[in-house]
Amino acid sequence: MPTTQATPSGKKQGSDDEQQQQQEEETQLAANPLPRRRPWHAVCLALRGEIEMSHRGEIYENSVRPVGPPRVCLDTVQEMRQEAHIQSCNRSVPVFLWPVEPPLPPKTRALLLAALHNFLYRTWFKPFRSEIDWGQFIAQTFEMEPDVMTRAIEAPVDMAFYAAYLCRAIYAHVDATKRWLMAAIIRWNMAPEDPHTLCLRPLFRAVAIIIKQTAYSIKVRDIGQLPILLVLTGIEEGLSAPITFELVACQIHALHSHTGPFASIQAAETSLATAVRFVMDLEKREEAAFGPRPDPRTTNMLAVRTPYLSPCTIWTVYQENGWDGKADLPAGSSATWVDTAIYPYWIGEGARCEEVIAEEWERDCRRLARDAEDGGEKSE
Repeated sequence: MPTTQATPSGKKQGSDDEQQQQQEEETQLAANPLPRRRPWHAVCLALRGEIEMSHRGEIYENSVRPVGPPRVCLDTVQEMRQEAHIQSCNRSVPVFLWPVEPPLPPKTRALLLAALHNFLYRTWFKPFRSEIDWGQFIAQTFEMEPDVMTRAIEAPVDMAFYAAYLCRAIYAHVDATKRWLMAAIIRWNMAPEDPHTLCLRPLFRAVAIIIKQTAYSIKVRDIGQLPILLVLTGIEEGLSAPITFELVACQIHALHSHTGPFASIQAAETSLATAVRFVMDLEKREEAAFGPRPDPRTTNMLAVRTPYLSPCTIWTVYQENGWDGKADLPAGSSATWVDTAIYPYWIGEGARCEEVIAEEWERDCRRLARDAEDGGEKSE
């Protein structure tokens, strides 16, 4: 006759606790059910919006505030902060803010940086369609530090000569840093950034934009019409074809040239809007020849598809849209995720960032600069 053994009290108590916990979870789920599952195209829109918002915020932070653009001159290129190396990758042109003495008042400087950022972003960025998964952007802004040479330079041709050498120095230094990253991955299988996502574009040393800060004040409402110096450094290695000013010749106010020991340098006095369109046309030409850089076919195979979507953010988006348990991102780069037939107009977090935050940034900077000027702000 089989004997019945008593269940240990600890095991029985544990079973009761598990049942109670399960009942509490069921009660909580009944009180707060998961959202109704939304269509997949709405999930893709939400994910792309998170990327657009984070990308805009990162560019702003490293171009305006709180970090601001890196400060550099020929003597300090080797001392650039590490973030500036990464920010110089996946960009097409350096924008140099030529130093002035005395410097611009702090609030006016902040307004210049904010207005410049907004203009560059609004001109270059295509909602839903721009490749931004790895920080791609048209430009990296640098604040040039005054040194013995810049203090003595006044002629546009000499500015262009200095900028061309600065382009060469920055490109070489960033390239050396990128090579170190590749060596670190090969040797230790670890590095702060994957070099496959860091593309140092040949355009970045072939073209430069110089903004003379003396031309800027709070009275400038359309920064696109700001006079600038568009420089061709003469370094064309890696480009699909030589670069000339032929397509913008009618918009050039003055042309300067200088034959240096390494290349023939040209500089055109034109507007910021003309210079940005010129660089964007070169971007399209180079992409048509070589494809996008970095290559989405390579970056989409990485474990991390974009730094702008953390696992927590992905989980939250799926939860909020009723896709419980989903973890994988849509296929391809985020520039292909949104169905523009369904969403013909820009909406989502990226659009809200533009409408609310970006507008407020520049408006607040302009108000502070105007108040400071009325109150007699001193430059620092």
